[in-house]
Amino acid sequence: MRYIDLDGLEEHIPDDWVQEAEELRQNLFDATDSAARKEIINKHMHWNDIRMVRALKMYFHNKCWYTDSRELISDFCVDHFRPVNEVKDENDNILEDHGGYWWEAYNWRNYRLTGKRVNSASSNDQQTETQGKGSYFPLVDESRRANTHTDTLASELPIILDPTEPMDVLLITYGADGVPIPVTPEPDDQNLPEPIDRKRARLTIKYLNLDSPILNGERKNIYRDTKRIVTRINNLADEYAHHHADSVYGELRSEIRSLIKLYKDSDQLELGIVIRHCILVESGQTITRYITSVA
Repeated sequence: MRYIDLDGLEEHIPDDWVQEAEELRQNLFDATDSAARKEIINKHMHWNDIRMVRALKMYFHNKCWYTDSRELISDFCVDHFRPVNEVKDENDNILEDHGGYWWEAYNWRNYRLTGKRVNSASSNDQQTETQGKGSYFPLVDESRRANTHTDTLASELPIILDPTEPMDVLLITYGADGVPIPVTPEPDDQNLPEPIDRKRARLTIKYLNLDSPILNGERKNIYRDTKRIVTRINNLADEYAHHHADSVYGELRSEIRSLIKLYKDSDQLELGIVIRHCILVESGQTITRYITSVA
């Protein structure tokens, strides 16, 4: 998962789309009951308007905001991070007294571009368990849930990690096998409760289908190919440290420049977060310092 700064998106959203969204939002507030609001939302899926979809795709290099993938997660759709028609808790039960974050239906800050494998409830490729975010939106503390438009969303801490929150994206990492794993380890004492950060990462991986075999396999290939490059540079660095040969130095400098470019370009590449992770994990300390200082 890669951090995406929402503040820069606004300038790419057409003014006429924003105006139409405001009119629809006002219609929701004017509606007499929840049934009328749902009818408006289901009839006017303004978030799927080509103007909005184009802006969301352009903003993150035509990639899914949750998986960092362009081609492996089926067709794109627009996800409401906070679901608008209904909300399910941690046990996958619908909260009958909530009715969804309907007031967020036409707020572009609630939109995340995603693949249908991620957003739609379905069976994982090789598993019988149903996965997909859908309306699943539990909180760490349910007592802090916003139930109306006058409540503060900032008080909530969702279980599902949000790519627009810089602290959230640090909670998942990847192994050389391509499998996403929580950064926070399990407690040594099995009698202790699971750490909240680990739980959030674990359930995000599950419900966003981040451990799909298709994604895992491609991440593994990317990690392997990137590691080959990094290993060659590490070997050159060791050789130069021992012999200080001009020819080795020239080759090492050229390879580091190429690695820095790969690190920078990873934003635009399929599953580029794995490239970045591999470079930082597998590079020697000196090489890592070079890359992070200029990239």
